[in-house]
Order: sequence, then structure tokens, then C-alpha cells
Amino acid sequence: MFTGGFRVILYLFWIALLVSALQLARFAIEDPTQRDILTNTQLQQDLARLQLELERYSAFTVLRPQLKLTIAQAMSALVQRYPTQLTRQQFSLEVAKLLALLDDPGATIFPWPRESQLPLSLKPMGQRWLALNDQSQPFDREHPFVSHIDGIPIQRWQHTATQLLAVGAERPQRLANLMAQTVLLRQIMGLAAHDTVRLTLTNDEIAPVSVNMPLVEVPQSSSFAMNRWRLLAANVQLLRNDDLDSFAVNKQLRLDLQKALNAEILVLDLRQADGSNSSLLRLLAARYENPSSQPSGFGRYKRQPQLRNDFLSPFGYQPLARFSLFPTVKSQLMQNQHSELSEWFARQPLVNSEQLNEGNNQTTEPQQLILLIGPQCRHECEWLVHTAASWPHTLLLGSKTLGDFGRQLQFRLPASGLNVQFSASLAYDRHGNLLSGIGTKPDIEIQSDGRVDWSQLLSALQHYRAHNQRLDIGQNHLALK
Repeated sequence: MFTGGFRVILYLFWIALLVSALQLARFAIEDPTQRDILTNTQLQQDLARLQLELERYSAFTVLRPQLKLTIAQAMSALVQRYPTQLTRQQFSLEVAKLLALLDDPGATIFPWPRESQLPLSLKPMGQRWLALNDQSQPFDREHPFVSHIDGIPIQRWQHTATQLLAVGAERPQRLANLMAQTVLLRQIMGLAAHDTVRLTLTNDEIAPVSVNMPLVEVPQSSSFAMNRWRLLAANVQLLRNDDLDSFAVNKQLRLDLQKALNAEILVLDLRQADGSNSSLLRLLAARYENPSSQPSGFGRYKRQPQLRNDFLSPFGYQPLARFSLFPTVKSQLMQNQHSELSEWFARQPLVNSEQLNEGNNQTTEPQQLILLIGPQCRHECEWLVHTAASWPHTLLLGSKTLGDFGRQLQFRLPASGLNVQFSASLAYDRHGNLLSGIGTKPDIEIQSDGRVDWSQLLSALQHYRAHNQRLDIGQNHLALK
């Protein structure tokens, strides 16, 4: 029986309070630089967790069985490369390089390290790189190309930046943006840190010049999803939409789109579009797609007991048993069964005969639809672009998408606190062919980053349409003969 009384309890309380105060004081006076350091033990702890999650849930490791061994060897090399410690930023970059081995467009780390960068932008031209100012004009008209950064050939900087991108994701502008991350690339290359950068500018005719410039802070990108209409010209409507889920909850937006579909030209800017809702795709499909009883696509995820069989339902997938497949499609799916992947799931037909008969007001021929696309078009945007590529009177402009269709799994590494995500599922077209990691090419390639000169774009489109009309007239004339 306890007989210490109130005084003993009070003493114990004060001792506990003192211990807590000492712990807080230790954290307060700890060297701030040490908080940014990971020991070799912590490095191994985080790499072990990363390896475990990839083996359990990464769908892309199924596509390349040898990948698990490649990643394990790369992790072992990392442990040996940093025998005592490394900074958290170094660790973040090393994890980004490991994820790039997956060739998974949905694999990334966050937050991405933010450091100073080049005071100008780079643009590829053939095998060389233009140096442009903030007005997208040559920084030096007499020496328009960058040949060296910090005295090192730009090809080496390009190779280093490529290590942070999955194969197939090295789109010229994405690569250019990474090559501008001077501080990060210096760390990977083992170069000393400086607040300035030395650029060697050249052309084919006169001697090169060197310019020393201060690095600049990375501009903050907007986190707001945009929904904005704009009249580009008479009977030419533009909608920029970054959040495809907004079409499911915003009735006025759907009504505005129905009206805009009657314009001579409708331009949809989907360069930053993301979301899991197919409302926009179905609205457009009612105008441009032929009715079908067959699924519009298929999907499956990495088989794991922790993942329920409705894992893909938020992305519009349903059990395959609900559909009566054509024999050729069914045979294709059955031939591609895999023990590490779940059973097949299907996306509903975009337009079926009943829907077409219920609201068939499409008495006029569809007008010109233009989709502006790029590598940030993800998930349901990827499905829209892939489907629209075969529609009549539809033109894709911009740069190739990455093929990011999958549902991602996210987790935090215990020692570093770094957040990691990668794709746990794969998508396939209506014939059973793989879509994930493939992407959709535009009909006309244009730079899709930054501002668009709409007047110049419309002028080019008018020439494009006039040229196609002349071709159609010529083909019809030959057919009549």
C-alpha cells in the first residue's frame, strides 16, 4: 500500500517536469545544421522502408521483373557512398533518382527541394540549348547558345538532369526546367556551392564569351486550380480547366460547356488538368464518340492483401463480370493475366445506344475541338486525350503526355520525413493494350509551357484547316474521276 503522501507525489511531479524541460532545452540548443543530417543508420532505415513499399505496391515493378534487383543494388551502393551521414536534400535527390528507375510517370517525392536556379531559361534547338530572357527572347543575340555552365559542358548537365526523370519523361521542356536547377545539379555532380553561375555563350561563327550571373530564387507556382472562359475571337471559345472533378459538382460549368460546343472552334486548355471524374469526357463523347456496348478501357492493380477489390472504383472502374466482352478482347485480357496483378476491371462505355436515343440532339455535325495538352495532364485528363485522339474534327496541340493513368500510393519515410508516391495500378486501352507510361502524342507539337500566343496559334490553325480542306476537295475530286 502506498504511504508516501502528498509531498512524495509533488516531488515526482516536479522531477517529471524538470526532465521535460531539459529535453526541450536540448532541442532548442541543438545545432540547426544537425537537424538537416541523416546518419547512415537512418539512411538504411528509410531505404529499407522504400524498398518494402515498392516491392509490395509498385505496379511498374511487375512490368520489368529485373527492376527489383536493379533498385536493390542501387540502394546498396548508396549505403556505401554515404558511410557516415548525408544531408536531407542529398537524400531527397537520391530517392528521386531511385524512383526514376521505375519509369513510372506518377512516381515522385514531395516536397521537391527548392533551391536557387539559373537567371535565364533554356530551350532546346536541335542538339544545342538557347539561352532566353524572361521575355523568351535570346539573352545575347550574338551568342544565343549555352555551351558550358561553370566551365562544364552542357551535355554533362543534361545527362545529370536526365537521371531525375523516368525514361520517356525527358520531354524537352521538362528537361530544360531541371537543367536550370543549378544548385541541385551541383550537389549531384559533387561541385562546390556558389551564389553565382558562370555561363559560356557561343555561336558557330565568333569566339564564345563568359558571363557571371547571380542565381535567382525559384518562383512560387500557383496552387489554385483554374476554371476560366475566354473569347479568343468571334465564335472561338477557350476554356482553361485544371480540375476535372469540378465538372461533376458545377452545374453551371456543364451548361456553359454545352453552349460552347456550338461555337465554330472550342479550345480546351488541359495542360495542367488533373482529377478522377469523367464528366467532361462523357460530355464531349456525347458529341464526338460513336455508341458502344464495350468498355472504354481496362485496369488492374498490384495484388496485395491490404488493397481491397474496390481499389480502382474511385477512378471509374467496375468488375469485369458486368460486361459482355467481344471474344478478341476477352482473349487478349486472358492471355495477359499476371499472378502479381489483380483481376481485370473495366471502365464503362462512354456512350451507349440508350443514352444516344434518350438525349440525341446532335443533329448538326460536331464543330472543331482543340485540346491543348502537356506532361502535367494526368489521370482522367490522360483518358480524355487518349480517347479524343481518334475523334473527328479534333486536334491535339502541345507536347506529349506522360501516360500517368494510375492510382498512386503515398507514404512517409520514417527517418527523413520525406513523402513518396508511385503508381499502384496500370491502365489499358479498350483493346487491352498497355497505356500507363506510354502517353499520347499531339497532332501538332508546340511548346506547352508558359504563355501561348493565341493570335498566332489561331492564325496557324486557320492555315492548317484551309490546307486540310484543300486536301479533302482534291481527294473527293479524284474519287469522282
